[in-house]
Amino acid sequence: MATSYADQWSVLSSIILHEGETRTLDCPFCGGHRKFSISKTEEGVTVWNCYRASCNSKGSRGGKRTVASLHKALERRPLTTVNHRVTPLPLITKNIHNDPDALKYVTDNNCLEAYERDYINIRYAPAEKRTLFYNGEGTGCVGRSMAGHRSKWWAYGNTDGGIHVGEGDTAVLVEDVASACSVSRLTNYVGVALLGTSITEHIRNTLKRYNKLYIVLDNDASMKAITLAKSITGPVLVRLTKRDLKYLTLTQLQELVL
Repeated sequence: MATSYADQWSVLSSIILHEGETRTLDCPFCGGHRKFSISKTEEGVTVWNCYRASCNSKGSRGGKRTVASLHKALERRPLTTVNHRVTPLPLITKNIHNDPDALKYVTDNNCLEAYERDYINIRYAPAEKRTLFYNGEGTGCVGRSMAGHRSKWWAYGNTDGGIHVGEGDTAVLVEDVASACSVSRLTNYVGVALLGTSITEHIRNTLKRYNKLYIVLDNDASMKAITLAKSITGPVLVRLTKRDLKYLTLTQLQELVL
């Protein structure tokens, strides 16, 4: 059942958050276990989202900054002169079953099973004309263009930890989220989308939860794969392939990682 913005805020306003804090909770509106994320930015804005496909609970609410945070912001010195721009999460999205192009992309690229198993939340943003793949916390997503944009993929919110798809203690590191969804069809395997060909410190920290790690890249990226493996503490198995993981059958995936 749809919940209005006013009703959502009447429930969420009682949650006390510090600036910069994020909490992952059971959704107070649909009951989804650990499916609800609520954050308060350093600017004092509260942002929330349930990443269960059937729940419409999401929004943002402005607020006042504390005196302490203002002092902290004024005293903070930038570590670099580069201006990192962050695109906010799209607020208006709809179920992928309500958009033929989004559903076709998800189906054709072996992502539908991960979506139906609730491994990942996938939505369609009509204004951006992109199919959105969310991280587990609901604080960030990447959008695949359905309209021939110059940038095929676009990141929204915070995706520093990559996107983990699936359940199990074996992780397979891949470049894109569709490949991660494809990998998640294997029992006890989690596809980890690096969203590029680099491993951030945040991603390295998230990998500690797994007992076994693979890196799977294209044959042409063999040196890159070796470099990535060396950047991770502990044993990592490297697999190179000429085949796109998004289109592999379960048998072909098993042959690649076993």
